[in-house]
Amino acid sequence: MKRIKHSVHGCIVLALLCTLPGCQTTAPPPGNAPEEITHHNWWNYYERGTHYLQQGKVALAREDFERSLGIRTGAKYGFPQDMWRAKTYGMHFLDHYFPNRELGICLYELGETDEARRLLEKSLEQEPSGRAKFYLNKVRADLNTSTQLPNPTVTAKANTQGEWTNKKSVSLSVSSEAKGYIKDVAINKERQFIELAALAYQTTQEIKLRSGMNEIPVQVADLNGRKTTTTVRIRADWEAPVISVDRIMVFPGHWVAHCICSDNGSLQTITLNGKTLLTNSRGETKTAHPFEVRFDQANSPTLVAVDMAGNRIEETFSPKLTKTALNKYGDPSHSQGLESGFLFASTTAETDRQPPYLKVDGAGRTHTVFDEEFYIDGLARDGSGIASLTLNGEELLYSETKNPQSSRFGRRVSLNPGTNTYSIVAMDPMGNKTSKELTVVSKEPEYEQEEYRLTVGLPPLVSDTTSLGPLVRSYMLGELQRSPMRFQLVARNEGWDYILQEQKLSMSGLSDPNFALRISKMLPAELLLRGFLVEHGNGTTVQLRVLDSAKGNIIQAPDVYLGGNDDVEYEVAGLIMKLKQHFPVVTGKVLDVAGSKVTIDIGKNQGVNQWSKFVVLHADPPDEPLAETTVHKHDQQFVQLEIERLTPTMLTARVLPSKGSSMIRKGDHVYAR
Repeated sequence: MKRIKHSVHGCIVLALLCTLPGCQTTAPPPGNAPEEITHHNWWNYYERGTHYLQQGKVALAREDFERSLGIRTGAKYGFPQDMWRAKTYGMHFLDHYFPNRELGICLYELGETDEARRLLEKSLEQEPSGRAKFYLNKVRADLNTSTQLPNPTVTAKANTQGEWTNKKSVSLSVSSEAKGYIKDVAINKERQFIELAALAYQTTQEIKLRSGMNEIPVQVADLNGRKTTTTVRIRADWEAPVISVDRIMVFPGHWVAHCICSDNGSLQTITLNGKTLLTNSRGETKTAHPFEVRFDQANSPTLVAVDMAGNRIEETFSPKLTKTALNKYGDPSHSQGLESGFLFASTTAETDRQPPYLKVDGAGRTHTVFDEEFYIDGLARDGSGIASLTLNGEELLYSETKNPQSSRFGRRVSLNPGTNTYSIVAMDPMGNKTSKELTVVSKEPEYEQEEYRLTVGLPPLVSDTTSLGPLVRSYMLGELQRSPMRFQLVARNEGWDYILQEQKLSMSGLSDPNFALRISKMLPAELLLRGFLVEHGNGTTVQLRVLDSAKGNIIQAPDVYLGGNDDVEYEVAGLIMKLKQHFPVVTGKVLDVAGSKVTIDIGKNQGVNQWSKFVVLHADPPDEPLAETTVHKHDQQFVQLEIERLTPTMLTARVLPSKGSSMIRKGDHVYAR
């Protein structure tokens, strides 16, 4: 990617938000950083050092950084602490003061890699930055070049019992080690965000599955490109076995059903009243198994079939299975003139005008669920046989069964958000049909709706470049709007032109320390995300300052570094991931209510920080599942909590609006906004 070289000093004037807006200023820029400086302060040497480094005068830059640190004489005194904002004199500040880091980069360029490593590690201990991590990776890679190191080791295991599963997704745990430091990990072809290479790496990822065999590759590479790949194989099966009755034979005093159990994957066990009919202990592929069941008026055995994925179905054999035949021939225990082994059939196929019997659990009504899937099961029966049994046009009968008199079926279906309609149709050999309709509404839990998320605004980025700023911001917007949305984004693009015009702010005015307080008067955003691009000549730092728009405080300031041929989209995705991790989605319960204050059973140990906010959820009854709760509202305004006191295990919060406290009860749920 083409980068335009600009002096870092042009970005130093972009002051961080002051603790007391309007009463602090930033140290004046060094202009063109003259070769001779008149004030021998540590910050003067640091500014000239950054200028030299951008010009490629690495040796001269090294000397000035050493002076700013106090290692080399020249400055009145040194200041050896890396920080994003350093106080110079009076109420003046210098942005992006990283002398240890910049000296380490100089030494790396000069070939002194051991000392470069020490300084870069020291910089990261004092104040982490993406630029320090980037160069420490380069230093370690160079140190490993002359060493013969083994390829990384990697293990990957899914939370399944063996190869089969009936889950829609699995948790995949990956662990890896590498003496050459792990830099790149791709799971299912998705690259994981790793800024600083490490000797060991562990993660757990939720992997969505498709029906059938899933091959999930995991590739790990170290800093020098040594790679190791492993593949996890998982068979996903969401269809329960189908129990079909081919025919029913009558004998004096009892019936015998000739059955077949079929499965799209492989059967594992079949039991009849606890007695084993089939055990597939070796995991062989077995898609069908025939068997016979004897039953009478006093004995109604239950058959249970389980496939290798754990899908289960059962059928109870009783006179109901022979209802059509009984209506015509009567009870076999009182049958007269019937031959032993008589085959029941309601009518001949040629004269059959009666449609099949079809029962589908829950058919004819609407089901509302807070889930992504639903289980449909039922029974189709016809004396002359079931020629076809479909679910939304998909055939449920397997090739092993032909025109069964009875078929018990079950299927887990995926739901789309909103209304889902399913049509189950049974047809006999003469074309007689019976259909059942099933409607399932998949709802998002109320507390997950966008209107309850923290509101954020992302103004145009502060940058000296004409092309990189809009590109970085577009990637930021894409990540912020990626599902599931963690924040509610306001004033995406065109709205900012109007806001800046109304506030009489130019693009340069975005660095005004009073920016957040001025914008909050017009924009209903609780957080402002102010992006800054700092050019280093051979790379760019992207920093995101998260501001409390009501108070103007900096909550968080994550950054990433774009150097060399880095993937901008990948790095920006990592930046937004850092932002989201600072606002974890956690749930808790109300322990106590005292006036407008409530005590909640979660705290710092669960990732809560002082800027977390919560909506309060009404549970009726008290043990109601979280997904089915409703958001407390007072005068059309949702009730929320703002933290006043935070401990490792609990928190005390203020209720807003205060009158909403009368609605809150002990045991109510809370959910992070």
